[in-house]
Amino acid sequence: MLGRDVTEQREKELRFTELFETLQEGVYFSTPDGRLLDANPALAAVLGYAKKEDLLAVDAASLNLDPVQPPVLGRSMEDQAGHARARSF
Repeated sequence: MLGRDVTEQREKELRFTELFETLQEGVYFSTPDGRLLDANPALAAVLGYAKKEDLLAVDAASLNLDPVQPPVLGRSMEDQAGHARARSF
């Protein structure tokens, strides 16, 4: 038999998804070049978007009030080595 039980892994994924979607703090995932991959509803609401899909369709750099500042969302050059970052708004 070539199958394996993935029930435990699936349960962990469901718990993570539920946490991500229900957090009151804004959370997102991005590519190293700053393209938003996913965001939770709280982040969309904080930034004035009705749905996270609307936020994900926006270029993250366009969210900056000052274009010469490091990106508000996405990753700065220092972050591109794969380090996690927490920012307060």
